[in-house]
Amino acid sequence: MDTFEITVDGIPALAELTNYIHVAPQGMQADSDVDCYGYTEMEYNLKDRKGYPKNGEAKWLHKIADKKDLWSDIDEQIEKSIEDSIDRF
Repeated sequence: MDTFEITVDGIPALAELTNYIHVAPQGMQADSDVDCYGYTEMEYNLKDRKGYPKNGEAKWLHKIADKKDLWSDIDEQIEKSIEDSIDRF
């Protein structure tokens, strides 16, 4: 599992990636509109900046993300981190 440094409402945190699927856009020859435009699916656990809890998720960070609807921002941070790590290779 990869872990990425993120912020949740300005609070330093970690996102532990548990599942990641990225399908690049395939254009007009794709079998479906979803494949035509491409998509990304990911699942992750939020951890505090020290990586706690070791198993599961920091529920207090999850509550903040829910309350302030920060999930799109968190997803973007993770996607950028993944792109940056790929660019280094």
